[in-house]
Amino acid sequence: MHALTTIPAKYIILVFTGITLVSMSIGIIPIEVMVLLAGFGVLLYFYPRLIQNEKYIKATCVWLGVVLFGLAIGLYRPDNFNYPLILDAVILHDKGNEYSLYFNTGKTIAGYMALCFLFILPALGKPYILLTTTRIVAVAVIPLAVLLLAYFSLDLNFYFKNLNYILLFGAINLLATCVSEEAFMRLIFQKEIGRLLGVYCRKPLVGESISLLLTTLLFTGTHIGPSLDITIVYAIAGFSYGLIYVLTKSIWYSIFCHFAVNILHFSLLTYPII
Repeated sequence: MHALTTIPAKYIILVFTGITLVSMSIGIIPIEVMVLLAGFGVLLYFYPRLIQNEKYIKATCVWLGVVLFGLAIGLYRPDNFNYPLILDAVILHDKGNEYSLYFNTGKTIAGYMALCFLFILPALGKPYILLTTTRIVAVAVIPLAVLLLAYFSLDLNFYFKNLNYILLFGAINLLATCVSEEAFMRLIFQKEIGRLLGVYCRKPLVGESISLLLTTLLFTGTHIGPSLDITIVYAIAGFSYGLIYVLTKSIWYSIFCHFAVNILHFSLLTYPII
């Protein structure tokens, strides 16, 4: 049994309440986001219990609240507030645009909260890829395919970045961005849409397929680029992360696939694109 499945919910609540209060007291999340995190945590606490007790109508209502609170936490920016600034308007390579890196504390807390509360819910069906070696190959091949698509379709160039920037970006991107986004996209959205649709239409495969497409649309909507070409690449990347989850039924492979795309893009190619 995985360690996350054995943590009592009351301890999860206490830990994240403490983290949120400390974060607000030192000024790295605004009070509005603290309130959103509180509501998000309460709904996450009840949702798995409703699913386990097969109270699907109530679970659907709570799930909608979880999605709305999660989106609000990720997208809301109060006036005159910025999350902690890690890199301030640096130029990463010749002819590059300025790049600033922020640590989105609210989204990160929400992501780990979702991971702790929803990891206990079983995946939908059995994984299509069982062998670990095959999974690793998929996680290696898919990011390379996405990056090759981006390289040729977006007319990118090779630029190897400063190692210190790579390490700093990698740490923030893996532990904050990728974990929080994949926890939301896979555990809250994709897996649970598939579960609920499977309950209502009694065809799990249909629910799983629709949930992959809807999650891809949501991912694309939250990553709209300044041009259609860039948005299409983002959509394909989002679909790839969701496909990895469908094939492996493991969020860890989705996280590593997402991170591989981001870190290789940052390290080797034009960054930022815009």
